[in-house]
Amino acid sequence: MLIEKKAYLGLDIGTTAIKIIATDSDSNLICNATEKLKIYHPHPGWSEQDPIDWWNATKKVLLKVKKNLDAKNYQIVSMGFSGQMHSLVMLDKNNNPIHNSILWNDVRTKNECREIRKTLGKKIYDITGNPVLEGFTAPKIMWMKKNLPEKYKFIKKVMLPKDYIRFRLTGKIMTDPSDATGTLLYDIKQNCWSEFICKKLGIDKKILPKVNASHKFSGKLTSKIVADLNLDKNIFIVTGGADNACSLLSMNNINNSAVISLGTSGTIMIPTERLIIDRVTGIHLMKHVLPKQNYRMGVILSAGSSLAWWKKMIPKKTINEIINFSKKSDNVKEQIIFLPYLSGERTPHQNPDARGVFFGINANSSSSELTHAVLQGIGYAIKNSLDILSKEHKISSAIIIGGGAKSNKWSQIICDILNIELIRYEINDGAALGASYLGKIGFNKDFNLDNHLQRRNEKFKVFKPKLNNHKFYKNVYKNYNNLYKILTKQFKK
Repeated sequence: MLIEKKAYLGLDIGTTAIKIIATDSDSNLICNATEKLKIYHPHPGWSEQDPIDWWNATKKVLLKVKKNLDAKNYQIVSMGFSGQMHSLVMLDKNNNPIHNSILWNDVRTKNECREIRKTLGKKIYDITGNPVLEGFTAPKIMWMKKNLPEKYKFIKKVMLPKDYIRFRLTGKIMTDPSDATGTLLYDIKQNCWSEFICKKLGIDKKILPKVNASHKFSGKLTSKIVADLNLDKNIFIVTGGADNACSLLSMNNINNSAVISLGTSGTIMIPTERLIIDRVTGIHLMKHVLPKQNYRMGVILSAGSSLAWWKKMIPKKTINEIINFSKKSDNVKEQIIFLPYLSGERTPHQNPDARGVFFGINANSSSSELTHAVLQGIGYAIKNSLDILSKEHKISSAIIIGGGAKSNKWSQIICDILNIELIRYEINDGAALGASYLGKIGFNKDFNLDNHLQRRNEKFKVFKPKLNNHKFYKNVYKNYNNLYKILTKQFKK
């Protein structure tokens, strides 16, 4: 039967919410839905979520989207997935979670990271392309083994968040290369799990999932899911990819242009065919969801989460209101500085002990000036990574995505700090959109991404740097970097 009105779903298993978008054959938005998630912090520096919460939220948004599509006479033909990277999901022999998922921004694994560095030294870079950091998956597995052995012994399989949701839909367990490279257990050159690393770290390779290409078929919906959610049994399900890689795909960004994501965390990414391994600054090297492509990435752990934390101090205003009422100082010397290290920091400091700091407050400082300091501080953290990436890549513009990018004022602040042109597209949920593309690529065997995106009818806004603002921020940026250097020893105490 010929399907005239096709819908391609993209599911994003985020940190703060489950998001689903449905796009048509030209990748224009049909509808979307979101369900918020809880994050648990049982101890300072710990961050967890219950995989069952993800699943319950996913069912809710699927039902909402299905109802909307039915009303518009669209039929779902494919489903792709994206999700938060690194977060550890552990299942027992009955495929039940044995513990909450330990998230990407959890920093409890300092001791395990030291052990990995001592055991593998610089070889970890040669194999994985990445530094040893608390957020990655391998240290979390080791932490479970050491601290919760009574639960660890029941682990049958481990996986990443998007893999768990896809498993609940299909009954098949697997992951993809873009998420596998975020575990510290994947050989980025050989494109397989590293037996050497697993053996050295005492991790049984059998608990790791099969690795399947991001756009490849990964299983049919189970009969129970078809009945419970009123879905077509023939929906084409693909493996999916890491949220950042899916965001890159959504912009078809395979050239020398960057993508900046302002979500719970903040990232700046640039695709590359080369395997550029940085053994000093902590720039990540990850597999893309596109074959033969990689991407390099700088990460700040607390971007939108820093702003969300600050909003709690001004409870009667919305995020947009506090951004719009923010005010920078007229004098560089009087500008308040904010270090956005609420959960430590990745790039370039690789310092789990770093913490958030306001510096330069005086008796006349206002909440609007403190808000502006938060917005600037996140921009300066992104610039730290941009400065490093610019040594290998000529970056004159970037696409900006994520919840924070919806603010014109904040986007302009980032633009002025970085001194590059920023482009923001109308569909801003890059990860979910990229996931829908993966489904489309898998479903349509002759699909051409370049030709397809030229037909995409979507508005966009361009932000151009303002010279006077950039000069101001450039001087504050020097103070920002100096402040971190001064406080480094204090953070260790």
